[in-house]
Amino acid sequence: MSKRRLFVAIVEDDLSVREGVARLIRSAGLNVESYGAAQEFLASLQDEAPSCLVLDVGLPGLSGLELQQQLTKAGIHIPIIFLSGRGDIQMSVRAINAGALYFFTKPFHEDELLDAIQCIVCGEDSSDIPKKSVSEFPVIDISDGRGTRAVHQDRANPVLLMPRFATAI
Repeated sequence: MSKRRLFVAIVEDDLSVREGVARLIRSAGLNVESYGAAQEFLASLQDEAPSCLVLDVGLPGLSGLELQQQLTKAGIHIPIIFLSGRGDIQMSVRAINAGALYFFTKPFHEDELLDAIQCIVCGEDSSDIPKKSVSEFPVIDISDGRGTRAVHQDRANPVLLMPRFATAI
């Protein structure tokens, strides 16, 4: 039996963000495949699925949320971390309720994104974790002086990281 290759896929239409996130992930010793559109990513799934998907919400054509929906309908379960330049509470709740593990707004803190990716790749956020509605999670302020907030089940399995928005839930 062959061992599955561990890699992180990035789907982001902004080239500078895509390249920056790819560099960040590679700096942690992880393999990266990057795509500028959802359709490119879908075509790549014929080969193998990533260990983690870093997905922009606002993609041209098929949006990140629509891609998430298509993957779910096809029975393809990939841990998803969303990035959004225009994220709001409704969007983040929709993404998390549909199975995403994290939702970051841009600009995000690189160390937080990398921590989330490493948690997923190392198996700390496994698919057997019961999914809950965001409204079922306690709102816990983990402000680090930069305005970051988190909604999470427990310290080992955070599900939502959003600057400025979590306090409104």
